[in-house]
Amino acid sequence: MSIYRPWGNVLWLLDKLKIEDWVTLGCIATESRSCTSVANYKDFSSSFVLLKITDPQPLESEAVANAYDDSESQLDSIPEDQKNVIESELMATLDDLEDYVELCVEKSPNVIIDITSFPKRWFFPFIQMLINDVRILNLVAVYTQGETYAATIAENPEPLRPLPGFITADERSSHDHAFVGVGFHDLGMLKLLGDDSVKKLNLMFPFPPGPPGNKKNWKFVEQINRKIGGDISSEEFSEPLSLHFLPALDASEAFTAMSNITRKGQLTSIMAPYGPKPISLAMCMFAIAVDNAGLEDVPVYYSQPQRYAVEYTKNALKSDDGLESWAYALKLNGRDLYTI
Repeated sequence: MSIYRPWGNVLWLLDKLKIEDWVTLGCIATESRSCTSVANYKDFSSSFVLLKITDPQPLESEAVANAYDDSESQLDSIPEDQKNVIESELMATLDDLEDYVELCVEKSPNVIIDITSFPKRWFFPFIQMLINDVRILNLVAVYTQGETYAATIAENPEPLRPLPGFITADERSSHDHAFVGVGFHDLGMLKLLGDDSVKKLNLMFPFPPGPPGNKKNWKFVEQINRKIGGDISSEEFSEPLSLHFLPALDASEAFTAMSNITRKGQLTSIMAPYGPKPISLAMCMFAIAVDNAGLEDVPVYYSQPQRYAVEYTKNALKSDDGLESWAYALKLNGRDLYTI
């Protein structure tokens, strides 16, 4: 039985859902896109928990401070008594993240999580907590596209390790599939394998990515292909590397693709969520769905950068119809929409 997973323009989707007491869990970053995104749907949310995340290795302090000021100015139209702004460190603990989720739950059972500028180290466990919290009735994720990206968007990645809350409990060392989101930089992705063995490497390629992502994405594939032996197959894998071309914005289709490839989680998998946020969102939901189905866990590995470009993106992307901002219904009326 197929499940309808509504997604589309954020204003269209929130209007269709007819829910009045949303609380928004969002990120205040140095890129103005973070707050432009939140301000775009402010009329649908009655309260905001906004996390101002500081890097452990920040760039020049005055430039960073000015960028935060410019970003926060996008929120001036939201009444002060509706905003709860909290400063936190990039490497905050799971306990800290649980506290921030609790602040949202205290305000409303209906949560919008804006993943536009949240690091994956944050939004993966956030969504896991919100999905698994029976008090949450409705959950929507929002992502706003960027206009242009910095030449180097992140630096000084940590060693590859599992994201908080997404580690396998049985410590298995053999996996049927590895899923890797195709992005701009691999950040040491091939260390994902370590001493483990994987039968098949699946590259989840956002298509069409559009300029300049097109060249950078193909360079990513070229780098991976070269590192595993310069051929489409490698001694590391018992089957050839596969490219899966997926719409860059369609989290539901990416989720379905992973579900089909793994026979609804019956085949084991491991993943590295590089590339577009919607495909990373699908990976997050798939790992949660497999765990909640009582199947073998899907560990999620990532090299967390210690420093992000001040202008990670120049601006939020706009079109004649307004902001290119997309919303994905993850949970409606207490029902998880991304299940296997």
